[in-house]
Amino acid sequence: MNIITNYTDFLTFKYDVNSHYPNAMLRPMPGGKPRISSEKDIDKIFGFIEAKVMAPSEEELRVPILPVKIDGKTILFRNTVVGVWWSEELKMARDFGYKILEVKSCVIFDKVEGLFDDYVNTIYAKKLKAEEVENDIQRLIYKLLLNSLYGRLGIR
Repeated sequence: MNIITNYTDFLTFKYDVNSHYPNAMLRPMPGGKPRISSEKDIDKIFGFIEAKVMAPSEEELRVPILPVKIDGKTILFRNTVVGVWWSEELKMARDFGYKILEVKSCVIFDKVEGLFDDYVNTIYAKKLKAEEVENDIQRLIYKLLLNSLYGRLGIR
């Protein structure tokens, strides 16, 4: 058994997002038949975008946030690269100072609202109930049910 102890010589904060994947499933999901589009305005795209993107400098954004796959490795980049991103991820990165220099191509989808709302809300409520009664086994099962569905959808 490995026990990892993290420490710093200065005041450090750790943040954890409660049910991050299930929360993402409450947002609009891609649906319908994917369509190749010549749209260049990322605000009109809901889908995958191949784009040339320039990251902000370290002075503008201390830690880069937009990943790209280069030579089979996923990295957070500092220069200008061409990559493929989900449109909503690219829009968020733009808000943090990334510049979308060129939209090369895109595949768009219909926005489907509420696809997983009933499932996520029902299982999450059961997870909260298990936490209240301190039933760690049930809590773990509900947590796995919530996270596994999202993970299953992300498999190639």
